[in-house]
Amino acid sequence: MKKTLLLAATAATVLAGSAEARKFDGTYAGVSLGYGLENAKMNVGGTTPTNKHHKGGAASLHALLGWGKFMCSNYYGAEVRGGYDFLNKKKSGDTLKAGWTYGLGFRVGRVFNNDWLAFFRFGLDRSEYEFKYTHSGTQHKDNMRVWSVVPGFGAEYAVNDMFNVGLSYEYSIGYTQQGNNSEYKMSKLPRNHNVRVGFTVDF
Repeated sequence: MKKTLLLAATAATVLAGSAEARKFDGTYAGVSLGYGLENAKMNVGGTTPTNKHHKGGAASLHALLGWGKFMCSNYYGAEVRGGYDFLNKKKSGDTLKAGWTYGLGFRVGRVFNNDWLAFFRFGLDRSEYEFKYTHSGTQHKDNMRVWSVVPGFGAEYAVNDMFNVGLSYEYSIGYTQQGNNSEYKMSKLPRNHNVRVGFTVDF
């Protein structure tokens, strides 16, 4: 009798773990809407270099595709994403405009109460920026590419076996840049606090 009860309890535990795994296992796709606070400085070269400080908030919209696996009581996953950042700030005749962003991220987390996934995320993003500057009546423009490391954390709730909703925070830290004009560069690479709301579908 005791052996029977023990086997039943063990089977129930295994099945419960499998139920947790099924809700967050496998391939998923979705969208996320974010709002970020950006902070960057532009340096205009030439005979009289000047710094222009741009900061402010803007929305962003991303599509994503990822895969996750529940192993040894932990969740492991990876995802790719791409989207558009709507930052467009003007200051003293200058304009700093963001654009398309592409990235790769990795997630590690735990499942709680069968329906909740809490995770840490670490990613690498490539973002496009356009800078316009008017000097002596002539407008100059340069397109720049910025690479950023993006740590963050968040949580997802499994509405059912297919649909998930989530909330996350990310801090994007620019670490290198590429531009077409050596006179225009970012003396302070973008740093961005971003809160994102997401919706995903499991396959």
